[in-house]
Amino acid sequence: MLIELPSLLLLLFCDSLITDQLTRKWQEVCRKTAPTLSKISHTDKLKSYRVKVSSGQVDMQHVNEPHPLFGGAFSAVLPHSAADVSQLREIPDNQEAFVHPNTDQSLIVELVEYQGHVSDPDAAPFHFEDIAGNNAASQPGAHEIIGVIPLSKASLSLSACHSAWVLTGIQCVSKYNETARNRVRLHLGVFRLPQFGTDVLVTFNDPQSICPDSSSIPPAMEPGILPWTADDFQHLLQSLTLHNPELFG
Repeated sequence: MLIELPSLLLLLFCDSLITDQLTRKWQEVCRKTAPTLSKISHTDKLKSYRVKVSSGQVDMQHVNEPHPLFGGAFSAVLPHSAADVSQLREIPDNQEAFVHPNTDQSLIVELVEYQGHVSDPDAAPFHFEDIAGNNAASQPGAHEIIGVIPLSKASLSLSACHSAWVLTGIQCVSKYNETARNRVRLHLGVFRLPQFGTDVLVTFNDPQSICPDSSSIPPAMEPGILPWTADDFQHLLQSLTLHNPELFG
């Protein structure tokens, strides 16, 4: 097992996923503890956190400055103003999560079990479908893949990857047990590291429309803080770097 997660986190983040595929057991545990976009946005704590961000009480990512991930084993250049969710609440050991201070946008970098039975071209759709299941968006019409393209290894800092892919899709996500569904554009980067038994997932959740009845409606935008873009996400993917392979044991 790559990472051991405290059982207490199951109570905090569990989405009650069920699977019969024993080969994905480790990934199931990780996903049960994953705080998705709909789970980490607009709680009372996050609203308070945004006040702290705007007042300078919480550090935010500086533009073009690599940010250490997983204790420095990885690093990447995050979008401007990215606020670290771990300063707000405990998150699973296999994840790094960041939010925009004024929108419902979020970024998650996640280490999951390498799926040897899935071919490289099918890896991004495989993980996208898995995320849709976690977001209760697996039913027909609730998710759609727009496109999948390979990333040139020459453009990547993560030279150890066997292949890398980026998927763009749409998921209609509801918060908690709400009936209101928000339309979210999901950008998913997948780096395949079979030598370490790992797939690295980088997810950018970018809401396109928020239902008026949803509790995810963000506060008014602060002047001077722009939303993140697909170019910001592309820069993150290209800058992702592995510094210490001992992370994988």
